[in-house]
Amino acid sequence: RYEQTQMPGEEGNFAVAGHRVGKGAPFNDLGSLETCDAIVVETQTAWVTYRVLPIAGDEAPRLDCLSSEQQDKLQAEYSHVQGRHITVPGDVSVLDPVPSLSDAIASEGILTLTTCHPQFSNAERMIIHAMEVENLPKTAGATNNQRPAALEETA
Repeated sequence: RYEQTQMPGEEGNFAVAGHRVGKGAPFNDLGSLETCDAIVVETQTAWVTYRVLPIAGDEAPRLDCLSSEQQDKLQAEYSHVQGRHITVPGDVSVLDPVPSLSDAIASEGILTLTTCHPQFSNAERMIIHAMEVENLPKTAGATNNQRPAALEETA
């Protein structure tokens, strides 16, 4: 089954896969992401900020990084979407427009990051899901385009 993923800033599921080891290991620290951590994607026309969704096991997950409408959606149509989980390599449902709900229609921009798990193995996949919270358009040719505040956050 083939799922069409979206581009950053669009409703639906924008997915990126990366290595944890070798090839520059861009996703080596994916397991360190926590609920509400920012992931910023820069395109030619915009800065798109996503926030990691609640992670299973969080006793009282922080949700103040999401709008009240998005928080409501996490109690409804997005309630099953976890910020981080482990699955098998063939689980392509994580790429559905609403992850793991093949017939659902997306009403939010979702970012899905996927990498091998555990480190140095390809037996499983670590999946990170985040929801779009900000989209800052760039002005063509401008040198003073606003950068998202999330880029200034520290851990």
